[in-house]
Amino acid sequence: TTHNFEYDGVWINASPTVHFSVSRTQDESGIGAVFIRLGDELSAGNSITIEDEGITEVGYWSRDEAGNSEAEKQLSVQLDTTGPELRHPDFVSGTEHAAPVTVSFGAVDALSGVVETWYQVTGGEKVAGTQVTFAVQGYHAFTIGALDRAGNEVTEALSIRVSDAPDGEDGTDVEDDAGLGVD
Repeated sequence: TTHNFEYDGVWINASPTVHFSVSRTQDESGIGAVFIRLGDELSAGNSITIEDEGITEVGYWSRDEAGNSEAEKQLSVQLDTTGPELRHPDFVSGTEHAAPVTVSFGAVDALSGVVETWYQVTGGEKVAGTQVTFAVQGYHAFTIGALDRAGNEVTEALSIRVSDAPDGEDGTDVEDDAGLGVD
């Protein structure tokens, strides 16, 4: 018994349907059934769709019409359809801070794990990392993002106003005087 699932043991981000096929036995007695096991559940059939996120171990084997069964084989479906969660606990978008200011951020992903975090200041290139520093006064729009092992990417648009305000006068909300829809 073989299967068509080419991502055995690799994280994916869409529910797969795994198809099973059987070649004739040597004695040509005919194929009786293909059996599929998910945990304690056993079924007969030629395919199965995996929809639950996480790691699903699939057992499969066939039995011919003469009652001969092959040994159970295994495949692993690793499904993660949820993107990472971006975090920037010490920064509130749209606030004003004294120059220079460093915004730190990160990401977590409970299933496949985070493989990359990045930021992109408007008009610039993506830069790998978990911190971005603003030293020039003015309004700055930027995006942070993360990618997990399954290929799920998330982004969040943020903004900051950098001023020369003395310590203790930062962290205030800024008005949308640039007309960019920032509160």
